[in-house]
Amino acid sequence: MKRASKNIHVLIIILIAVAAAFSSPIAKRGKLTNRGTKKAAATKKIKNERNPDYGDFQGQGRDTQGAVRLLRAAELSQRDDRIGQLSVLNRDVKIIQDSMTVWCDKAKYRKNIGKLELIKNVLMIDTERRLEADRVTYFEKSRKTIAQGNVKVTRDSTILSSWRGEYEEHLEIVHINRDMVIEDLKHDVILTGDEGTYERLRERAKVPVNPVLVQLDSLDEEKARITGKMMLYEGEAGIAEVHEDVTITWGKVRGTSELLFYYSDDSKALLLGNPVVWQDRDEVSGDSIWIYLVDDVLDSVEVIGNAIAYTIADTAEVVDENVPRNKMTGQRIIMDFDDGHVIRMQSQTQTIAIYHLFEDGKDEGSNKVSGDQITLSFKDGELNDIEVIGGTRGTYFPTQLAKKVREDE
Repeated sequence: MKRASKNIHVLIIILIAVAAAFSSPIAKRGKLTNRGTKKAAATKKIKNERNPDYGDFQGQGRDTQGAVRLLRAAELSQRDDRIGQLSVLNRDVKIIQDSMTVWCDKAKYRKNIGKLELIKNVLMIDTERRLEADRVTYFEKSRKTIAQGNVKVTRDSTILSSWRGEYEEHLEIVHINRDMVIEDLKHDVILTGDEGTYERLRERAKVPVNPVLVQLDSLDEEKARITGKMMLYEGEAGIAEVHEDVTITWGKVRGTSELLFYYSDDSKALLLGNPVVWQDRDEVSGDSIWIYLVDDVLDSVEVIGNAIAYTIADTAEVVDENVPRNKMTGQRIIMDFDDGHVIRMQSQTQTIAIYHLFEDGKDEGSNKVSGDQITLSFKDGELNDIEVIGGTRGTYFPTQLAKKVREDE
C-alpha cells in the first residue's frame, strides 16, 4: 500500500489549499460596524441545488498544476468576530485539486489561528484514498487533522472506521479515540477495540483497550476469534501479536495463554506463557504450543517444553466426562489429526505415556510406559499401535488398580 512520496501528504495539501482558497478576492467582503465587527458578508450565489455528483470521483489523471478550484458552493462569505476573521463556504461545497475531490455541506476557515473545518457529509477522494466523516478539522500550525463522527478511511484493501480519529502528519500515525474498526480485506481480518493507533507506512495497528480480532472464511462466516488486553497487528503480513489474558476460538479449537502470535495467511498460531489448548476432551499444555489448521480443521499440534497431552480413551465414540483419557508427557509432543480426530501422538525426551485398555466396551485396565520416545497410533478412534524407543519400561495396572494412574488425569 506504499505509494510515491508526492502522494503521501495529499490530504494535508488539499486542506491547506482549501484554506488558501478562502483568501481569494471573492471571499474578502463585508462592512465594519461601530463595534468593530463585520456584518453578515455579502454572498455570491454559485449554485443552489443538492450536490448531484456526491461521491462520483472523476479525478483519475486530472492535473490542476497544484491549483485549488472551487467548483461549487451555494454561498461564499466572510466576516470578523471576536476571534478574528471567519470565512465560510455554505451548502453543496465541491473543491478539487489535482486528483483530489472534496465534498461537504459547509466549510469554515479562521485565518488568524489557521483552523479549517469541513462540516457535515464530508467526503474526500483521491486515487489512493477515500475519507468520510461528519466533520474534519485541520490545524495549520501543528499540521494535525481530526476527523469526527462516522469516520471511515478506505485505502487499498484496508478500511479504518471510528467515531473520532486524529492524524499526526510528521509521524503518519492515526490515533483512534473511540470505537475503532480496521478491516483488512486482503487477509479477511477485522480488528476492533475501544481505542488504538494505526501507522500508515508500516500498516501497523496497536489496540491497547479491549482488542478483538476476527478472521472470516470464504463465506464471510467467523472462523477465528482472538481476545486479550493488548494487540498489535501487522497488516502487510497479516500477523497479530496478543498480550495478557489471551483467548482464541478457532473452529472447534479453544486456547488460552499470556502471549499469542496468529498468522492469518498460514493458518497457524503460537501460544506462550502458560498455554493450554483443547478440542472437546483432547487437551495439551506446556511452555509453548503451535497450532496448525488445514481447511479450518485442526491438523496438528506441537508442544515444546514440559509438554502434557491428553486424548479420549480409545472406545469413546462420544464425549463422556466419565471415560478416562490417555496421557502423555515429555519435553516435546506432536499430535496429528485427521478430520479433527487424533491419529498419532509422539513424545520425545523424558517421555511417559499412560493409556487405557478397553475391549468391546469392557474396561481391561491401564498401561504405563516410559522411554526416550513414545508413539501412540490410533485408527477409527481406537488405539492401534504403540512404539517405545530407548530405555523402555512398562507397568500394567489391572482394572481394580487402574484408578491409581487415572486419578491425576
